[in-house]
Amino acid sequence: MGFASGELSIGNFTQIGNTAQTLTIPTGTSIFYLTSGTTFNGPVNFNFPQISLKQTTFNNSAIIEKNGASNNSSFGGNVFNGDATITNSGTGRMTLNYSQADDYNGNATFIQTGTGDHFPASNTNTTFAKDISTVGSTKSPVFGSSAGGIVTLDGTTTQNINGDLAFPLIINRLIINNGRNGLNLNAPLTVNNSLTLTSGNVNTSAINLLSLGSSLTTVTGVSDSSFVNGPVRKIGNTAFTFPTGKSNQYRPISISSPTTATDHFTAEYILNDPNTFYNVNSKDASIHHMSRTEYWTLNRTNGASNVSVTLSWNPFSGGVSRLSDLRVGRWDVPLSKWIDLGNGLTTGDTISGTIKTTSSTSTFGTFALGSSSASNTLPVELMFFSVEKDERSALLKWQTASEKNNDYFTIEKTSDGANFQTVGTVSGVGNSSVKNTSQHRDENPFTGTSYYRLKQTDFDGRFEIFKLVVFNLMKAKLNLKLTKLVLILLLISYIYNAIVDLKLN
Repeated sequence: MGFASGELSIGNFTQIGNTAQTLTIPTGTSIFYLTSGTTFNGPVNFNFPQISLKQTTFNNSAIIEKNGASNNSSFGGNVFNGDATITNSGTGRMTLNYSQADDYNGNATFIQTGTGDHFPASNTNTTFAKDISTVGSTKSPVFGSSAGGIVTLDGTTTQNINGDLAFPLIINRLIINNGRNGLNLNAPLTVNNSLTLTSGNVNTSAINLLSLGSSLTTVTGVSDSSFVNGPVRKIGNTAFTFPTGKSNQYRPISISSPTTATDHFTAEYILNDPNTFYNVNSKDASIHHMSRTEYWTLNRTNGASNVSVTLSWNPFSGGVSRLSDLRVGRWDVPLSKWIDLGNGLTTGDTISGTIKTTSSTSTFGTFALGSSSASNTLPVELMFFSVEKDERSALLKWQTASEKNNDYFTIEKTSDGANFQTVGTVSGVGNSSVKNTSQHRDENPFTGTSYYRLKQTDFDGRFEIFKLVVFNLMKAKLNLKLTKLVLILLLISYIYNAIVDLKLN
């Protein structure tokens, strides 16, 4: 079939069977209208100079391409139950769903090979249940070009955004609402106007970065169930709270207002012991100790603005007992030590809150909570782990200053330092900011030398192994025999002295 101009309109049509349908008009000005009440059960491939979609259901794969020079707007209200590929290869603009929301239940791919704009989800709240992919050889497709345009991810499995590094995906308004399945960024994504995190995390990386535009001032709905897991960048000159977190924990970091709209900062929350890379014992004299639980990275990635920095804490941070002694610490690379950035303001209580630097800082990098006194335990740390002889058994004892996300302890032993076997497990207390003492008895230590170690496992499966302690059964037995001999000698001496005293009297 072919015609250079005019229109083809299909409405109130239901395909019987699932035979593939192909209609192609590669040139000219002709327009193809799909209107209300139309259903295709087989795969379709439509390629026209102009195309308009209204309230049509596609129950199989749909390949739709606009190749002409005219601008076209689709009413919307379409349902794509199979994979959909929508391309603008022409010089005219292609606007989708300007009046009613489309619903994509399969993977959706939007291709931009022409010079005309490609505007999916232009003016409605369009829903996507699976992956979104974009291909842009000339420019990036822009989702939500008008004020009402919203992309909502509502899938029942983990969703992905795929794209081209040269033409990063742009979504002006984005809602994540797919349970705990979340969204993986396999390409950079820019969200310009609004981001709502209802449920499900956004998983990012340094390459596949989430950037938030200057018009976006607040991320709404963020919680332990929905945050950015990985680096996130904020562009603009407004104060901002980064929606960062890790392992079911929303742990924000905030900045005051940068000076120019083109400045940007990039932040990430790290749920790990800072001492792994940044020696917590190397610090300003005003810092009594640094957290051993967590830290944040905050870098100024464009511009020259100095900003104040605000960190947060909650029960997972360890014990906070004296807010006035809390400090913001920054790792100074040239000095290789933690610098005290002070306590300019605290909010909240000992359960959860925030602390702000005393003044703006011009140097960025790694930030963590610190304390000017011993009042705030902060780290989840092992106070001691010891072993002692108890009859013929080995009694293992340990104490923690605080515990965070602690599921259980495992006691392991070895005779050669290489092959370990489990002695037993002891439940953790979950989260605690007070000292807790635990013990476990090994009824069958090795004859000779036994080496014991303590392994702590979190609820999410992460674990930490502490240093070895040494127990020698033969030495313990010898010490017991010596103790008994001393007691016997003391008893004999006591009896002898008693008899002497009786004779003298």
